[in-house]
Amino acid sequence: MTVFSSTRIPCPRIITYNISSLSSMASTAKGQRRRHRVIATIKSLLGQCEILCLQETWLGKKNDSELKKEFPEPEYYIKYNNDRKGHGGTIIIIKKEVTDNYQMEDVNLGDKAAGRVQGLFFKSKAFPKIPKASFSVGNVYLTSGKGAGAERIKQLKIIRGFNKEAHLYLVGDFNMTENPEDSPTGTSYLHGTKDERDDWRAIKEEMGLHEHHQEDHTHYNVTEDINHCRTSRIDRIYSTLGDTDFLLRNPICYIAPGGGKAYDAFQVEKGMEGASERFRRAYLSDHMPVVLAFVSGEASKRRAPNLPKWAGAIKGIGAKRSQL
Repeated sequence: MTVFSSTRIPCPRIITYNISSLSSMASTAKGQRRRHRVIATIKSLLGQCEILCLQETWLGKKNDSELKKEFPEPEYYIKYNNDRKGHGGTIIIIKKEVTDNYQMEDVNLGDKAAGRVQGLFFKSKAFPKIPKASFSVGNVYLTSGKGAGAERIKQLKIIRGFNKEAHLYLVGDFNMTENPEDSPTGTSYLHGTKDERDDWRAIKEEMGLHEHHQEDHTHYNVTEDINHCRTSRIDRIYSTLGDTDFLLRNPICYIAPGGGKAYDAFQVEKGMEGASERFRRAYLSDHMPVVLAFVSGEASKRRAPNLPKWAGAIKGIGAKRSQL
């Protein structure tokens, strides 16, 4: 992985995805078909990143073998943060390219983090004495629903347990939005209370976190009742990287290929009979995977900082390329 071997700035490609269950206990033909799709989707996403963070895995508390048959060591390492069967839970899958360059260890965030906030620390093997050459990954699945703001803030405060000297990537399903345009309406419960937003802003400032923004909504609630259909941007990626780091590596954040047409499908399906099943049949989950990748920030002799050819075809990135 050249971004790890050529620079002291840790720039892993990361994907966050609320998979809405791994279907690990599927017994019906329909469930087994979904299970096959889960595995195929994970394989596809791992082809686009080095670290894959999943939410809503729904595994039993002691299940520490799920996916290991399909993704065996040492090519992959799987770290679990289970809640209880059928509820919440997160998983981080790490590819060998990362562990070849970093020593990996769990971050102890306490019992309250179970199923909600997961942490891993990656210590640089090449530059062990340089704190910013190492990094942590936080994978969150915050409590959802009306009136859950106080619980979400408790979960977000757990983030303070991460190493502040190393870089931090914080990703996942936050089940809350920061801006009115990211919610179905500016008054949606997803936008939270002012106290919740103020507390989250203070935590971000304390940790030095900044969002890697992509504008598309990531969650699609598709039902037969059109009044309950809504979209929001609750799946996000943050990091502590700053402007100086970006001189060498430019971050780009976007919906993974295949998820970009979800909004069009939502508009077609909302309020229709069988809408939810058809949407999930097309997209597996009601969430879309979000990607953070990096490209070289160093200009070549003839042109501006490099972006790969495929980036120009992704919404919002082609325009960015012309501005560099």
